[in-house]
Amino acid sequence: MLGFPRRPLAAAALLASLTTGGCGYGGATKSCDIRFPPQEAPSVEGGRIRGRVYAICDERPEVHHLEYWLAKRNTNGAFAPASDRRTSDRIPGTRRTDYDAVTVTCERGVWRVEARATGALKGTPFDFSTFSGNLAVAAADC
Repeated sequence: MLGFPRRPLAAAALLASLTTGGCGYGGATKSCDIRFPPQEAPSVEGGRIRGRVYAICDERPEVHHLEYWLAKRNTNGAFAPASDRRTSDRIPGTRRTDYDAVTVTCERGVWRVEARATGALKGTPFDFSTFSGNLAVAAADC
């Protein structure tokens, strides 16, 4: 169930962070997976860019704080936050836990959903960041 992102570079970076103690779970065993339905990327719906997030865990953490937002690629090629940040302290369990969607008015560009989960598993703190696949939006899509 702890699937890795389908993007090879992101999967490699995630694996490296988990095995080297980098920005992954900080020593805690990874228990939860953060995913981005419907197609691992944001979507365009009703004139809005919409990002969805869910979490599912093998083992329920004691504490789980999730923060997520839409990010847009800027002229330098980097992604920058482009929406309000949503937060939730709802602790996910072994069944899929969906969180409220984050949306912005549709505009052309390249978009993704970014997320950060912090908390504790078996008393060990974790801090994990990830992002969805990209969605290229043309003016005609809006």
